[in-house]
Amino acid sequence: MEVGFHFIFELVKIAVLAIIYSTILLITFSILAKTRPGSWFDRATEFKKDSWFAMGFLISISLFIYMFTYWGNHGLGDSPRIPIGKWLVVDNANWNDYGYINDMTTNNGNEVVMTEFLVKKGYLLGKLGSSFHRYNNEYFIYDMTEKTMVEFENQKDFDEYVIELKTSYSSDSPKLD
Repeated sequence: MEVGFHFIFELVKIAVLAIIYSTILLITFSILAKTRPGSWFDRATEFKKDSWFAMGFLISISLFIYMFTYWGNHGLGDSPRIPIGKWLVVDNANWNDYGYINDMTTNNGNEVVMTEFLVKKGYLLGKLGSSFHRYNNEYFIYDMTEKTMVEFENQKDFDEYVIELKTSYSSDSPKLD
């Protein structure tokens, strides 16, 4: 039910945005047509109503397609999604306090479910926590480029590793600031 309401809301939002964008484009084309008589802009604004509808239609189709891309898909209804880079997405169900990443597991084979996370310079830093998984470690750092994860038993170990990353001047290890 929530998905249906959210989808309808998205369609209305797309229609409103298409109206606004096509109006701005038509005004811009009209201004350009006055400065360049006989140009393509002049011909495009000759039939303002038809041009406005055509631009609105193309913009709404483009926005609808964008809604289902990696960058535009933020979830429908009760399942929000946050794209964090490198094609990774933090998912959530029913707006609970946990975020999870599909196809990513901890050292003991459990799904990565986190209560807090931060993305910084190609790294995902997070605190593991779940109401249904038991973890051996409490924190993790996931290198999104190398697709490797390091887990830490406690915050002290985690902090020491982050400080080591910050002060590392190795060319193959990016620094965290």
